[in-house]
Amino acid sequence: MGRHTPHRETDVIVVGGGGSGLAAAVEASSQGATVALLEKRPRLGGTTGIAVGSFTAACTSLQRAESVEDRTSWHRQDIARFAPHRESKNNTSLRSWLAENAADTLEWLLAMGVELGSE
Repeated sequence: MGRHTPHRETDVIVVGGGGSGLAAAVEASSQGATVALLEKRPRLGGTTGIAVGSFTAACTSLQRAESVEDRTSWHRQDIARFAPHRESKNNTSLRSWLAENAADTLEWLLAMGVELGSE
């Protein structure tokens, strides 16, 4: 007999279960969509799962709670220092967008219960 493939309707299909794919699936689901997440690997995480595990942001609630003064302009400059040998290939407008939106992303993660290490 032929192989039977179950039919399932969904509003959104997300391909890839790394950090971005998981974020997309969570956000779509929070808006009421039914979501199918497809991942080829046996575990979720993608390259996010093998990243160094840091998340940088400026002007966060965590910084305010500790009276840390920071600015997105300083964050943008710090990002450039991570890999100075690749600066010529950097996308400065994308770097600016990252620096300006990282705090909101961090707050979103915290609101979902993500726990951050203290290291």
